Amino acid sequence: MRASDLGRGARTSRRTKVFSTTLALISALAICGSRRAMAFPWSIDMFRTESVKPLQEAPRVMPPDALPTKNGELPMSRVVAARSLHNPLGPTEDNIAHGKDLYATYCAVCHGMTGKGDGPVAYWLTIPPANLITSAGFQTDGYMYGTIRDGGIVMPSYADAMVPKERWQVVVFLRYLAGGKTAGQVSGK
Repeated sequence: MRASDLGRGARTSRRTKVFSTTLALISALAICGSRRAMAFPWSIDMFRTESVKPLQEAPRVMPPDALPTKNGELPMSRVVAARSLHNPLGPTEDNIAHGKDLYATYCAVCHGMTGKGDGPVAYWLTIPPANLITSAGFQTDGYMYGTIRDGGIVMPSYADAMVPKERWQVVVFLRYLAGGKTAGQVSGK
């Protein structure tokens, strides 16, 4: 026997030991670390049980003739609001000033402080904001109020941000901004 044959056999047995030790270690880690192997009978319980549908039945039954409201107001379209709602506030200095503050907070970012649809984010919008100065000439106070309350095509609703009095104050400010046209002048009253 040659000395090189002995070295080759020793190298082969060492490789075999390293390989078998590594394989045993990987197998042990795979079996111990696998939750799936340990949870097999229980891992499909969700498929076997009947599904729970918690809202299949209403949590409480609405009383007959009940109608949900938004902040105490009955839901209505802008067309209905245009015909039926009239501004209860007059164009006093307080209403105009508070309406201007609310307008600056909620509306000017799109419509601009002049109301012409030239706000700072107007150029980012796909559909440009309405020019409120020209539209004030043909829209009633109720229509503008309904738009503020329920939103428009792309305009969001501000029903959760302003109470009804504040929405009417914004309408008063818009009339002031448009040259003082009142709802009576627009609707021909």
